[in-house]
Amino acid sequence: MHPGTFEEFLDKAEFISWVTYARARSLDVIPEIMLLTHQEKFFQEHHPKLMFNKSTYDPRNEETYSAVFALLDEIIEAIHPKAIHIGHDEVAGYQPYSTKKWLRLSETMLPADLFLQDVIHIHTFLKQKKVETWMWGTCC
Repeated sequence: MHPGTFEEFLDKAEFISWVTYARARSLDVIPEIMLLTHQEKFFQEHHPKLMFNKSTYDPRNEETYSAVFALLDEIIEAIHPKAIHIGHDEVAGYQPYSTKKWLRLSETMLPADLFLQDVIHIHTFLKQKKVETWMWGTCC
């Protein structure tokens, strides 16, 4: 098995079994789904027309949310979490090192208003499903 191959991940039944095991021991399972940035694998490889830049999906495109909400629905249906952690801590281009790492030469960072739009859109969706939205915060 090579890192990054499908075999290293749990299938759906194994994952649900793991969640059941954790809950039987009074643990809450809060899945973290890296949304917005870190999309060089999922969106870039499978939905390149939905990208804002090399690493960030485009919140202006409603088709983006068809894919995001389908994923969130699948997780909610499978394990009924009280919350989902949406990531959102590393916007490509916010720090100088991330510009080199996650952006092509001519690309720009996602503007703050689009970042906010994305958070509100996902939060509204999850709230309708009675699921809390968690995300990373940065300071200083």
